[in-house]
Amino acid sequence: MKYRICVIAFATLSLFSCKKDKTEHPIKPTPSTKVYEDYTAVKQGNYWIYQHYTLDSIDGAAYAENSFDSCYVVADTIINGKTYHHTITANISQSSLITIGHDIFRDSLSYVVNYKGDIQFSSEDFGRILRSFTYGPNYATSDTMHVTEIMGFINTPINVPAGTFTTSSFRRIFSYKTVNKKQVEYRYSYAKNIGLVRYTTGTYFGAPMVLENRLVRYSVR
Repeated sequence: MKYRICVIAFATLSLFSCKKDKTEHPIKPTPSTKVYEDYTAVKQGNYWIYQHYTLDSIDGAAYAENSFDSCYVVADTIINGKTYHHTITANISQSSLITIGHDIFRDSLSYVVNYKGDIQFSSEDFGRILRSFTYGPNYATSDTMHVTEIMGFINTPINVPAGTFTTSSFRRIFSYKTVNKKQVEYRYSYAKNIGLVRYTTGTYFGAPMVLENRLVRYSVR
């Protein structure tokens, strides 16, 4: 009888020890690294050529101008230990290229941010305000405007001279506070693995005209 009790007690203790070992050593899941979609395609040597258009915001008519801009990736640069891409935009005249702008930005997870840390695009962050601030009055405008930056028009087809692309758009909305409470929107539409395919470049105050650039040719690797 004593022998049987000892055997039962030993078996019970062994079973309890096995169960305890299983709870002390759980199987850890293998961490996965998420790959975010590339909407900028900023490898050195890539370039994009855009044609200028004037749009009538009332009837939707678009008028192609005999003027073009070229944007190309020149190099990467290091700022505060982080790698940024450097692009140059130039206006193509009959005999020369006139540089009209520089952009320095980097990819940060699903975001594209400039060297100041401002978000310029996101492939995933839809439905919330990315940035909001007040602008003016200054040399550019005599009015005070409230500026809101958000993402929108996800997976929207856009037709430009270079083809049809599925795009998502970064929206910069200017709301005038005193002049007829007018609202103006600048929109920057990006296609996956292609880059910027259409974007607003200006508006005429007091007139229903909008200026924009449309992609006509590109080379990305």
